[in-house]
Amino acid sequence: MVIIITAIRALQAGKRSGVRRILLPHETFDAITHHLYVCREDGIELHRHLLFRDYLRNHPESRKQYEQIKTGIAIQANQDKTVYAEIKEETARAFIDGVIEKARKDRGI
Repeated sequence: MVIIITAIRALQAGKRSGVRRILLPHETFDAITHHLYVCREDGIELHRHLLFRDYLRNHPESRKQYEQIKTGIAIQANQDKTVYAEIKEETARAFIDGVIEKARKDRGI
């Protein structure tokens, strides 16, 4: 229940501050166990997110490659969300953008 209340408060604050990603640590495990992604229904970011998701669902080789990238980042970041974001931006951005471009070509957009 605490996680839900925390998420609702963060989402409400996000309306004012532009927060889109919320990490919700689990008190028992001292680790990030939930990652809530929030964006506007008519926004470009949702469109990119869905293109990326759908492409990975349909291309197991790309999904496996992304899994390996994310696992490596998680190990390097050691549960530090700031470090994780920095490393992901450096190491995964080109892969993500490439997948989105392939997804657009697949759909003819």
